[in-house]
Amino acid sequence: MNILITNDDGYGSWGIEAIAAKLSQAHNVYIVAPEGNRSGSGMSVNIASPLQYKKMSERRFTCSGSPVDCVIAGLKTDLIEDRIDLVVSGINHGPNLGTDILYSGTCSAATEATLMGIPSIAVSLNLAGDKDWEKEENWDFGPLADFVFDNLESLVSMTRPSVRYSSVADKPGIFINVNAFDYDHFEGVKITNCCFMKHDGTAKLTLGGDNNTDFTSVFWGVHAEAARREDSDYQACEDGYVSVSAVIAEPVAEFINDSNITWIV
Repeated sequence: MNILITNDDGYGSWGIEAIAAKLSQAHNVYIVAPEGNRSGSGMSVNIASPLQYKKMSERRFTCSGSPVDCVIAGLKTDLIEDRIDLVVSGINHGPNLGTDILYSGTCSAATEATLMGIPSIAVSLNLAGDKDWEKEENWDFGPLADFVFDNLESLVSMTRPSVRYSSVADKPGIFINVNAFDYDHFEGVKITNCCFMKHDGTAKLTLGGDNNTDFTSVFWGVHAEAARREDSDYQACEDGYVSVSAVIAEPVAEFINDSNITWIV
């Protein structure tokens, strides 16, 4: 397969290099990744000014935009001549579980690919305990990269490109979200639902400038507490399993019975 790899941690990060090296053993791998860290960028897309790309090697490029911009460039421009069969986003430095998917640049890249009709997989690894995230030796992406490589056919079979490209016209597109903690071994695989992630950080507002008319704000989301359910992605990872979730990429509205509502038009 021709596989496009991107992430939100930035070009050359340890996780993207691990998955690229593994998938390159059997596939044609292309990388279009942000030139710097874009964590938390969500579905951000550039529409205001031209993006800058740099060719790092024959099949590797950096992009000045977001992970979504990288996917658009890889699929819709002449940056890559070959037709891409699969988009893999990650391996992310840190988990992308439950409602955190909404903020994640990693998952948003997979969402964009799904909306554009390409099967996509997001992959994330969490450090268990109090390990220093800034030290490369604390990260072992190998086991999760091996899992994706060994189970790639099964993971792809679970994806569903967005409706206008799908033969199943009544079902929304989905991407596959893969998460694991860095335990010594995996207990197995669990198909999971998404938990609710509650962040206990605070938004700190600082006054400044003349007459305190300028403000700065920083959100300190130092800890996320998951609403634990037996079938949740967080619980599966905490129990030592690889969590595999089929995540809807399209907005899906809930039907509301409005028979008791009076509308004024």
